[in-house]
Amino acid sequence: MSISIFQWLAEEETERQINEKEQIIGKEQVEIMIEKFAEYNDMDPNPKTLCIYKAPKKLHMLHEDSYNPRVVSIGPIHHGKPDLHAMEPYKWMYLKRYLARSQLKLESVAQIATATEGHDRAYYKDSFGSISQIEFSQMMMLDCVFLIEHMFENVKEARPLSNTCDTAIFGSQLLRDILHDLLLLENQIPYVLLDEFFVKGRIIGR
Repeated sequence: MSISIFQWLAEEETERQINEKEQIIGKEQVEIMIEKFAEYNDMDPNPKTLCIYKAPKKLHMLHEDSYNPRVVSIGPIHHGKPDLHAMEPYKWMYLKRYLARSQLKLESVAQIATATEGHDRAYYKDSFGSISQIEFSQMMMLDCVFLIEHMFENVKEARPLSNTCDTAIFGSQLLRDILHDLLLLENQIPYVLLDEFFVKGRIIGR
């Protein structure tokens, strides 16, 4: 059955409009993918430093005490939680002890964490964008010093908890809670940063 030139032109126009519409849709899809790619562009497809993770929510629900710190936060995952705030002043006390023993200036100690702030974030799965650069660096400095001074005072010579200087400050039960918290999966900081504070602090006997 033959068709008129007008019908043929109409069909050609319809097909052209369909093709144009498909091209527009295709272009929009590409633009969406480009935007999504840009959103995740900072992610490393083969992260070499990523090594500190949060436990799955299912595990938290089964036994929260195995993942949530009781008294002290170390690192950014539990940083800022109200029920852990009481320990923060003691971190500053430990910093004062660290500076006195190592004879370092506060500025030089703060520079250790400030210089590696971006690299330190890369060890965690979450980038913690809500924590500013200054706050993140300060947190890492205080937590590194807390770990070093706590272990130096309470672990050296394998002394019992009842016979340490910090027992008078915290009490034996609180010291046990601190030890519990320091072993938690989500309460960790990069070892390389801790080691730098350890070396710069000249860990020697008193």
